[in-house]
Amino acid sequence: MPLAQREGQSTILSSKVITMAKFFSTAGPIREDKHYFIPVAERIDLEEIFTLIDQEKYFVLHAPRQSGKTTTLLELCKILNKTGSYKCLCINVESAQTARGNVEQAMRIITQDLVRREKIYLPRQLPRPKGRSLLEEILQALMLTRLSKKG
Repeated sequence: MPLAQREGQSTILSSKVITMAKFFSTAGPIREDKHYFIPVAERIDLEEIFTLIDQEKYFVLHAPRQSGKTTTLLELCKILNKTGSYKCLCINVESAQTARGNVEQAMRIITQDLVRREKIYLPRQLPRPKGRSLLEEILQALMLTRLSKKG
């Protein structure tokens, strides 16, 4: 990060660069450029995970707080997407808690997050019917189904 000096309205950057040392993070997903970490492939049995996924079975990632669960899932998602055989998205549904019992609003929040993350993490990987994302098409289909049940 360059040091900056103010001179009137302009900013002059010195040529001196401060390099921050890496450290162990205990606050959220790690960043390879900032934090020490053990690569996911060395911490979990990827072959076992792929077997469970191929068999369409659930698995649980259970570990203490701040031990790398989110980082592991984000990295696993990247690994799965790189194979070309999977389309993986990670989302956090905690934001839906703000709906406070309103299931329709909670589902809208979750779906909007899915759509946003699909556009960020899977650009042009999922089919985009009529210029929209696959998740937007799913949301429309769900809304039409709900409307037809009311009528």
